[in-house]
Amino acid sequence: MKRSDHGTFHLIYATHVSAADFQEIKPDLDKVAEESRNLVLLLEGGLTLDDFYRHVDSSLRDLPPHVLLAPETVRANEKTLAAGYAAGVAELDRGYGKWNAGGAEQKRILNVNPFSEALLAWAAEHRVPIVREQIPFEAWIAIKGAFIPNIRANIAAASGDLATMWAENRNECEAYAREGLLRDAQVNGQVSKMLNVEHPNSNVVYVVGASHSMNEHLLVRDLNAVVHKTSIDLGIFWRYLEGFANGSLERTPKDVREEVEATMFLAGRVGLWGRANGELDDAFRIVYQISETAAAEKEVTLRRIVESMVAAPKFQDVARKLNVAELAKFIGWVFIRDSIENGVITSSEVGRYLDIKL
Repeated sequence: MKRSDHGTFHLIYATHVSAADFQEIKPDLDKVAEESRNLVLLLEGGLTLDDFYRHVDSSLRDLPPHVLLAPETVRANEKTLAAGYAAGVAELDRGYGKWNAGGAEQKRILNVNPFSEALLAWAAEHRVPIVREQIPFEAWIAIKGAFIPNIRANIAAASGDLATMWAENRNECEAYAREGLLRDAQVNGQVSKMLNVEHPNSNVVYVVGASHSMNEHLLVRDLNAVVHKTSIDLGIFWRYLEGFANGSLERTPKDVREEVEATMFLAGRVGLWGRANGELDDAFRIVYQISETAAAEKEVTLRRIVESMVAAPKFQDVARKLNVAELAKFIGWVFIRDSIENGVITSSEVGRYLDIKL
């Protein structure tokens, strides 16, 4: 923790979905509020894609997200897209201003889930003003566009183009890793400005998902910081992604790296069949179990399984007729179906985690 004449940055890691999740961190928040003469709550997140579509020029609204946010579209329409983003952010700022004004507006402003609703209720009760996470247009485009390689990998799989499929799969993993680095560095700069310029006599509290602990060194850099909930589990998905973020995956043997990439490819698509309250980790557990059994009993790798699956003419015949939204689920469905038929996992084992009909 760096000593400073200014306030303290309180970083709280949390699972942020339910009201029960909020109760896990409420003691930390209460302690921070008790010890802070002035406190500001920095809210994670920014403009949603839906809100962006509402403000973008009508000539571009019919484009699907993976086309609208593609680099070639952004280059050709940068000023128009930037204007739409600025309009959306302005409306968001008006909402934050109305919320900070108090009264009945606090009941109507900001789209929230149960966790966020509880967090905002806490802020209202303690008279803690809220500040939005500020994300420049260029950074926002990069963050929101991180899913584009996923779409391209699915399209390549549908045509049996293995080289492009694996290249885009790797691009996706690297894009999400870069997204985290970009965003957390941006937050660090914003908090520094808040503590030193905008709110010099205040402390700042930031509640964020556990995955951001991968970049904790960026979040707290050169700040007087206190980190809460340091023992929270990243989960399997984020531990894999951390390998892309810190470069450690590059230092592993090629066969190990390829199995990690195949696991990421499959888990993201199998996870689309998860139960309503399931976690992506459930998909990783299933894929990992299939990987272990296939290696031990069939002497085959996950990468080989995927390549055989997408190379099959029957797979391609169906896949080519599907839209981009259906493709990912179809890939996950075929993988699970084939795994059951080949005896590497049972339907009852799958049913523990997935809501999938075969």
